[in-house]
Formats: sequence, structure tokens, C-alpha cells
Amino acid sequence: MAQWPQPPRSPTRRDGRFGTDTSDSYALEHRLAPRSGAHETASARRQQRRSDAELSTSHSSAFSGDALDFGSAFSLPEQRHPPLPLGPPLPSSSPHQWPTMEREDARYRPTNDKPIFVKQVLFENKLHRNFRYLNTRITFRAPRSPGEFEFRVFEDNSGHSHPSNGKRQGHTNDDHHAGNHYDKVSYSNVIIARSNRLKVCLEYSHFIDTLRATNDKYQQGVDDGDAGLVLSALLALMRLVDQVETIFLHGHALLGDLLEACLRLLERSAEDIGHSFAATETIPCPVETFHGTLRNVFNAIEANKYVRELVADDQLADIARIQRERFCQVSGLYFANNADRCAFWLEHLGFAPIDVASTGSDLGSEDEILHTAPFVSQALSQWVEREAAELMPDSAAFRASRQPIYDQLEAEVISKLSFTCELDVFGSSANEFGNEHSDMDMCLVLPELSSPTVEEKQQMLLEVVARLESRPDLFASVDTTRLTARIPIIMFVSRTVGIECDLCVENRLAQRNTALLRAYANADPRMRMLAYVIKRFVKQRRMNCAAEGTLSSYGYLLLLIHFLQRQDPPVLPVLQALPLNWPDSPREMLPSVLCRGPSEELDASAGNGTEGHSGIETYFYDPFAFRQPDEKIALLREYCARNTQSVGELLLGFLRYYGLQFDATRDVVSVRRPDAGTVTKEEKRQTSQWRFTTRLSIEDPFEVGYDVAHVLKGSRDKYIRQQLARAYVLLMDGAMLQTRKAGVDECQNERDAETDDKAVERIMSIVNERVTEVPFLQAPPRPMSSAPIAT
Repeated sequence: MAQWPQPPRSPTRRDGRFGTDTSDSYALEHRLAPRSGAHETASARRQQRRSDAELSTSHSSAFSGDALDFGSAFSLPEQRHPPLPLGPPLPSSSPHQWPTMEREDARYRPTNDKPIFVKQVLFENKLHRNFRYLNTRITFRAPRSPGEFEFRVFEDNSGHSHPSNGKRQGHTNDDHHAGNHYDKVSYSNVIIARSNRLKVCLEYSHFIDTLRATNDKYQQGVDDGDAGLVLSALLALMRLVDQVETIFLHGHALLGDLLEACLRLLERSAEDIGHSFAATETIPCPVETFHGTLRNVFNAIEANKYVRELVADDQLADIARIQRERFCQVSGLYFANNADRCAFWLEHLGFAPIDVASTGSDLGSEDEILHTAPFVSQALSQWVEREAAELMPDSAAFRASRQPIYDQLEAEVISKLSFTCELDVFGSSANEFGNEHSDMDMCLVLPELSSPTVEEKQQMLLEVVARLESRPDLFASVDTTRLTARIPIIMFVSRTVGIECDLCVENRLAQRNTALLRAYANADPRMRMLAYVIKRFVKQRRMNCAAEGTLSSYGYLLLLIHFLQRQDPPVLPVLQALPLNWPDSPREMLPSVLCRGPSEELDASAGNGTEGHSGIETYFYDPFAFRQPDEKIALLREYCARNTQSVGELLLGFLRYYGLQFDATRDVVSVRRPDAGTVTKEEKRQTSQWRFTTRLSIEDPFEVGYDVAHVLKGSRDKYIRQQLARAYVLLMDGAMLQTRKAGVDECQNERDAETDDKAVERIMSIVNERVTEVPFLQAPPRPMSSAPIAT
């Protein structure tokens, strides 16, 4: 087969010209972590003028055709950095005719929000030659709100000219048309230059002005009964707290007054709030919105040591007590006492919290029941084992059933392509967690030094599409609708087996992810059994559909791995923390396995390979990477066997952990931290610009800046948590009931064991009852309870 050509060192435009005319343009991307403040004050405008900065770029003078190879670094004037070689060439413009630049203003989030064009900036005409480098400056105004940001320069393939006023053709100020703007713009994935991380700091005057304006807005919202205004003020307060990175000597009184007003809001009952604040389309339940936002505000205050210095000790103690004792993870509300919480659960969720002490019997604690009751350790465990045996396919038979797809695709398509590649299978078909209904995910693996752009991947897949369509007897329903996605994919159906297939190019991160899950699947048999049982449960309860804003199966697998790693002793090790020579030398430095991920496709240069590219660290202890994988798997299983909990105990513990215990408002689900350390949302806010939210967040094992649970919305997150809590309460109630029966007549153990089995069957049929309508898709939402919600 012909070798696929390497990507060119010099990006070229379709018309054969690149950077030879002033109409050629680049987009300068500005990534900003925090949002703008609630009010734009005169101080903020002064701050903006003071934060005007200059960017300097350094360009190598080595020419390649019509292009100019360069290394670049952007920096503030007072902090110069040496040029960084980034590979792709800059167009060879006249020294007095540099291309127009644009700044894109985009919030930095785990998901990919579209940027907003703000203004046009120009290279200065005057250039300075310094040895091998040509230096110029870009002057720009820093954003009003404080935060970290960076600039990137992309090739603009749209071919539009750029008016001097900084707006693109057809772009208006009408928000209604803002989304259509991007339909007219096409960007190359080639980054021409990028900056180091820049920073705008919060000034004291801006802090005081914003705090005073936020206080006024909050009081006005409360006085007018305007829920939207109150919410806007609370969000502005949270953003302000996030931005404080130094100790301010004044502002204690202003902040104290505003926090006192927030605490008074929590003291008001649900009826009072419902009567005072009218529900709107965006805020259908003001009490839920207020309580959830206040939870985020208090979390942000407790996480910021500089803000804590501004808060009185007694007020901090009140906030800590309320956070610890009054917030309910299941409902997302603050309650005055357990009786109010119980009443709310009964009315809105249909079940009450577990209260062993109220039964009046000597049953022991919940932990004792969970770990000692025969109902759990025997009857529930046996049910899990039977259920898993029905759900889990035989590994050899499963692979054999999909082998014909691989063989046909290899023989009829891959071998006849004009470029060299191999075919690899990843996803549920290869990670030991699939079933007969799973799609078959495959990718084309190119030679090691290849680094194709998205456009080149699309061309490769189009050639594959032509080959697929030439064999309609083998492949049907060829779909190219996702060919233009960030990760180009084509879909088709195998006529031989009837399985849906996805095919992409060079998805090495997904391949590493598949290998990681496969290693965990083989580390302990309890992992697979629990995974299949939980997967069926979440599908039956309609908690496993990304299109509806709930978690993917991958998300639930990460939840399970995280939970099993945190048992004492652990059921699963942290594979990303084990060295290759484990268990002989646990302190040995970990090796490095770098891989380019989906988000880095946007950072890919036009250079060959990954030279100068840091990549994503994907090392983990993979038993299948050794010559004797069975020996390494045996070592892992020996480690896992130290934990002797039954699958029934672990299932019930999983439901309790995520239904009742895990603090999703503060902590992040992570499977990579050694010794089961906790990853907090404050840590992710600082390192990956994640926002404080009350919803569940799951860190990807490799692409640690990506939140696997970002699709979750507030209503979906609450529904999932409530379903997990419901399942736990039903099973724990059953365990308590059966334990009391066993205590009444200890001579009828055989009959009680049978009763336990029947009770488990009955309860699990209720737990797994199929849901056809979910509350988060119904409108209007159910009104709040009249139960008092106060501190």
C-alpha cells in the first residue's frame, strides 16, 4: 500500500496563497476562567485601562518556500520569555503589511463553548530584527474581570475580509444572530502561535465596588421579590470570592452584611420563599435555586483562605455548622432538622431516610447491618452473582462473534486503501464490559510518526466510505453526519452480524482508555459482576442516556472504580500509581507514556510526529503489556483479595456512597490519585478552571481537565442521586426487617434463608422497575413541599 503523505510543514490555503494579502486573517483565542462581574463600575473601567498589555512575538528567519518558520512566545512587558519553537510557519508578509488579528473571548471550561468575537487588533508595522528573530508587538486590552487566560492564533479558512471596526461580515450585535456567526467561519487546526498563561489580578477598589454593588442588587431583589435578581447577585458574589487572591485590609463589614443576609434567606421557610418570589421559566423553584447557589457560595468561601480572613469567626463557624449539619445531598436543600428532611423525602421522593435508632431494636449500626446481615452477605450476593452470570457474555465467545466484522473490514476495505494503516478495536467491544448489543468502535492506526490534521482524517475516512459503499452486500447504512465533528467518525452496520460500527482515525487516547478499563476488569472478578448489575439498573431507571443529559456507561464505570479503590483494604489498586516493577519496589519512579488526546487536536501543529509536544500522560500498570500477563493478573488479584467483602456488601455500599455520602459539591470522582486521595473542586478550579457546582463531577483518568459528567444538569444530577438513595433505602429496609425476623426465631434459619432470597428478589424487582417517564423531562415541575426549610 502507498504510504500516507506526511503533513506539510507549511500550511497552504486552498487558493494556493497563504498570508500574501492583508485580507488573510488569524483568530486570536482568549481563554478566560471567571465570568464578568455583576456590574461594570468606573473602577473596573480604570482597571481595564491599567491592564492594557503588550504581546511580543518572535519569528525565526528560516524560510521554507513562501513561508517563515518561527518560534513564538507572548508575554507581558515586565515578564519576557524566550521564543518557544512551535513548528508551524508564519506567512511571509511584507514587514509593513502584517495580517489582521482578531481576539476571541472564550470562557475556559471542560466543554467546548464557542468563542465570542470582541475586537480587532493589529500587528504594529514596525519590526525589529534581532539575530534570527523578527520581533513585533500586539497591543490589547485585558478583560475587565480578573482571571487567567491565554491567546492562540489560528488560521482562518473562511476567506472573509475583516472590516476595520473589528466585526466580521454579517456579524451584528443582535444576540439572536450570534449563533449563526460560526456557521460562516471555518478555522484550521494549525496553531500559528500561542502565549504563556497571562493574568489579570483583582484590585482592592474593584473588589469594594463590586461587593457594594452586589449587596445593593441582592437587597433590591429581596425587596422586590425578584428571584432572578437575587440569583444574579449570589452568582456575582461567588465569582468575586473566586477572584480574591490576596488579603484585603478592608471590606469585612460589607462582606459580613451580605453573608448575614444570605444566612437569613436560609432561615425562611419554603412557603415564605414561594410566596415572596414568583417562579419563572428559568427559575421554576426559587427555594431549590437559592439553596443550591448558596451551597456553592459557602463552599467557595471555605476554600479561599484570603476570603476567610474577611469573615468574622462566629460567622465562619455558623457557615461550617450549616454546611455540615443542615445540607441534604439527596435533595440539594438545607433543613432545620431531621424531621423536616424526613417529611420532605416522604412527600417528594416516596421514601424516608434510614434511621436504625428509631426502630427500637438492637440491630446495631447501618455499617454492622451492611457487613453482617445474611440478607446482604448471602442472599443479595447470590442474587448479584446470578444476575451477573446472565448479563456477562463469555469473553471468548464475545470476541468470536465480532471477529467476522474485523476480518471483512480488514480484507475488503483497509487493505485496499491508498495509505498505510492498521485496524484496531476499542471501547466496550475490547474493554471486557460490553454485551451483545454494544456498538463496535474501531480506529485506523497510522505509522508512528504520522500526525494528520482533522481535514486529512476526513479525507481518509471519505476514502473508507467509498470502499464501504462499494460492498453493499457486507456493509449497510453508511453514515457520514459526524464526519465534520471535532473527532471525525463514520458509522455503518455490518450485514453479517447486524452490529452498528463506528470508525475514526488515530484515537490513541481512547485505545489507552480501553486498555485501562480492561486491566481493572481483570484485576478482580467482583468489578465485572458489579459493573454489569449496575449498568442494568441505571438503564432500567433511565439514568444512562447522554442525549437526555444523564451519565454514560463510561461514567458509571469510573464511579465504581473510584468506590472500590476507597474501600479498606482497597478492592482495586490505583493502576496509574503502580510502577512497572510493582510489587517489588513501590517507590520506583513511574515511566511515562504520552498520548495526544481529543482536546489537543486543536493544539496540534503542522509538524511531523509529536516533537516538542508534551502530550497527555497515559501510563498505568497494564498486565497485558508484559510477556507473562497471567502472572501479573495473579499479582493484582492477590492484592485485591485482601478485601473480603461480598458483592452484596459492595453493591449496597456503592448505593449508599453515591446516594447519601459522597459530597459532590466539594469533591471530584477520580481514579488516578495514589492512596485514594481526594480531588477537590477547589483543586480543579485552580488547575483546570472548573467551576463550583453542586452537581457530580468525574475527572477523566488521562485527560484530567475533562469532566466526564459535564453533560449532567442540575435536575438530572438530583434524579440520579435520588434513584441511588432510593435503591439503598429499599435494600437496607429489607435487611433490617429480615434481621429482626431472624432475632425473633433463631431456630428457623433455613426458612429465614429462603425468606431472605425471596425478599431480595422482590425488592430488586422494585429497584430495577423500568421507568418510562422521568421527572426532569416533564413540565411544569412539581411544586415544592410546604415543609419548613430553615437553619
